[in-house]
Amino acid sequence: MQRYRDFKPTIYDPAGYHLDDRQDWIVCPTGRNRDSNHAEESNFHAALSILGGESDTVEIHLFGHWSCGWLEIILVHPSRESEVTNIQGRLDNCSILDEEDYYNRQWESAYETWDTMPLKYRIKLCGEKGISIFAARHARIPKDIDIEILAGE
Repeated sequence: MQRYRDFKPTIYDPAGYHLDDRQDWIVCPTGRNRDSNHAEESNFHAALSILGGESDTVEIHLFGHWSCGWLEIILVHPSRESEVTNIQGRLDNCSILDEEDYYNRQWESAYETWDTMPLKYRIKLCGEKGISIFAARHARIPKDIDIEILAGE
């Protein structure tokens, strides 16, 4: 388990920056930042849910950052170390804590992309996949189009 006193977002950042009274708290292994992908966003929210949300022993801390704009971490009181160990174990076993949440985020992103994509790009994408270009006019994503592409992953 990483203690906040040892936490450095990058090798160029100071460890244990600014939170003097939280140096012994545990950094949950599921942070996020401006550039986080769907898996990182999902894991951050799933870990927070597993921990029961913010409380006297679970805190979210947001920092501005020179590299990624901002970053957010979950700090957990040492009395709850076993729960963080459980989260880490689950991540070691499978990189996604809540697959349903992760896939929902992917689908939402893919549908938003499809919905806002100009028709000429939909037609081009359908053509590249060997799908009738008339499918580009439908609100639903054609089944042969990979949602990871539309979701930006």
